[in-house]
Amino acid sequence: FTHPAVAGLVVAATLSAIMSTGIALVQAASSSIVKDIMGDLLRVDCAGKKGVRYSQIVMIICLALSGVLALDPGSDLVTMGAAAWGIFAAVFTMPLILGLRWRRASRAGCFVGMLVSAILVIGVNALSIAGVWSWPFPVDVGLAGLILNAAIMIVAGLCGTPAERDFLPETKRKLKCRLAEK
Repeated sequence: FTHPAVAGLVVAATLSAIMSTGIALVQAASSSIVKDIMGDLLRVDCAGKKGVRYSQIVMIICLALSGVLALDPGSDLVTMGAAAWGIFAAVFTMPLILGLRWRRASRAGCFVGMLVSAILVIGVNALSIAGVWSWPFPVDVGLAGLILNAAIMIVAGLCGTPAERDFLPETKRKLKCRLAEK
């Protein structure tokens, strides 16, 4: 419903965002392979121009590999990507939401919730990929891990004492008391 020039700009902006994200991921993968695996693990000298050349070669290999994997969209790559996002959501969402805003959130509850949800999501996905057992529920296991993480954090927070949170804004009660004193 817009002028073709405006539609072209929207398409160009979308493709530009996709391409910049894609190249950032490929660049991060290649530099991780060169620095962490080749340099630190295999003790290959990756300093100077040699390291740049290794990064360029690994980047070309990563681009070729991702192109080959993109030809089969129904591959296990999509499953692994969905599992990675499920693990990310299950492990980090509740500590970020509750840990930063809820005064009763505890470090132990946060750690136990993260650990249990990670074990659940990784274990179920590993069993599913191996063909041993598949998740029988209509929602993703990542959502179940997120809910379990929230439940653990809430129970641990309600059972323990509230932590001191100087970085949080004052409660309404404390603010009223402070203003009443003046």
